[in-house]
This record gives sequence, structure tokens and C-alpha cells, in this order.
Amino acid sequence: MKIYKSKYLKHNDDVEQYFINRPDDFLKINVADSHSYKAMCEFLGHSPKREKFEWKNQT
Repeated sequence: MKIYKSKYLKHNDDVEQYFINRPDDFLKINVADSHSYKAMCEFLGHSPKREKFEWKNQT
């Protein structure tokens, strides 16, 4: 499991580094944060249809 986590974290870092000089082309969000949905809509150039991400299939 440790190797998978390491590869995952390296991939994320590589992606962030690739876009380091292109902030208008990359958006990093945490879907658990209530403001992330609006940030995503703004990034995509769309008006938000709700206040936050829908949460379906809650258990």
C-alpha cells in the first residue's frame, strides 16, 4: 500500500508542477469544502445551480 500512496502523491505533485505557470488552466479543489462547487463553476465559466456539491447515496 505504501508504494501506491507514494505514486499517488508524486502524480499529484507532478500535475501541480506542470501547471505551476498556468494558474488559469488548473483548479485544485476539495469537494468536501462548501466553497469548492462555486469555485469549480467559476473556473468552468458557468453559473452555479446550487450552493455546494450534491451528496448522493449517503450512508
